[in-house]
Parts: sequence; C-alpha cells; structure tokens
Amino acid sequence: MAEKYRDHARILGIDPSTTGFGFAVLEGNNRLVDWGLATLYSKDDEELLVRIDTLVRQYTPTAIALEDVTGRKKGVRNIRRLAQVRAYMEQRGIRCVLVSRADIRFALGLAEFATKHAVAERLATAFEELACLLPPPRRPWQSEDRRMNVFDALGVVYGCQGIRRFAKMNRPGIVGGSQS
Repeated sequence: MAEKYRDHARILGIDPSTTGFGFAVLEGNNRLVDWGLATLYSKDDEELLVRIDTLVRQYTPTAIALEDVTGRKKGVRNIRRLAQVRAYMEQRGIRCVLVSRADIRFALGLAEFATKHAVAERLATAFEELACLLPPPRRPWQSEDRRMNVFDALGVVYGCQGIRRFAKMNRPGIVGGSQS
C-alpha cells in the first residue's frame, strides 16, 4: 500500500448477512470504539446503505474494511451488498479495503486453516468487552449464530490493521490486502 494511514486512523468494518449486518469500529492502536448488529427489515438494499451511511456519519471513518470474497462461496445477496457498499463508499470518497480471511488469520497470528470460531475466540481474548458475545462452537447441522457477524466485522478491521502494520515495515511483496 503506497498510502500511509495516520496512527489515529478509524476503520469501520462491515459484514453483511442475509438478515442485516455486523459492524465494528476500531481506532488507532486497537481501541474498540463501537460494535453491534443491525437488522434489516426490508429486502431492499437501500435500507442497508442508509444504515451504513448513519454509521459513517457518526464515526467518520478513515476507511471501510470489507471481506474480500473473491473465489469464496458466498450468497448472491451478500456479494451484491458488498459491491453496493463499495460503490457507495467510492461515491462518498471513503477508501474501501478488502481483507481476505488469510489476512485476518495472519494479523491474529493464527494457523492458515484456523476456523471462524478460532478467529472469534482470539478476538474475544484481545477485546474482553466482546467475550460475552462469543457463541459456542457451531455444530455442522446448525446455522451460524448472528453474533458471529460482529466478530467477522472486527476481524476484517483487525486484518486491515495488520496489513497497515506490515506495509509500515516497508517490506516488498505484500500478500493480500487488495484494495479499491
């Protein structure tokens, strides 16, 4: 990444789901500002953009972190929502950073094939205020708990922070961290 972030960068992570989205705001050196789940009551994606715009106005982030779903199995609605959020942020002049699952695991110091629950456990350990949100491990026949969206959103922000730290070392050949 050619552009350097300020040390007090505020990054908003968004993780859309079929029923809404999870979000997390991280500032500076890992200060968790806010997190939560938003339920969307309309199937129209306009509500998603309005709710995210409210968060953007409230927190004035330096960047928006989204999961890089290239080559992953994701629902059509989620892929469409991620594209709409990116387009909307570009229109508003806010930088979007796409963060892969590998970037998140690397930033957290986890093995390459660590599970989503292992990522959530590591984040709950790093941010004790989220420990009460950590759901039990999912069984193969169970749907994913909605609370995982908060950890997914925080994961992309944390992964984005990891990419920033790596870029600050001025090392050539950064892997991952695609951006728009």
